Amino acid sequence: MKKIKTTIDRFEGDKAVLRVNGDDIIVPKKYLNEFKEGDVVHILFANDKVDTENSQKVAEALLAQIFKE
Repeated sequence: MKKIKTTIDRFEGDKAVLRVNGDDIIVPKKYLNEFKEGDVVHILFANDKVDTENSQKVAEALLAQIFKE
């Protein structure tokens, strides 16, 4: 897991612009409705290995079906 601290720089229409070490991250505003410009927020990145494996299996099955035809 990786957690980063960011600041809400501004809202533009239905998007929120978050600043992280001079870089911008754009996210849908709907995820930050209870926050305001200037708020410090944390973003957590986590790898879901089970879902990743399941997605790969589905993709492989679809490809096998496509190339079988």
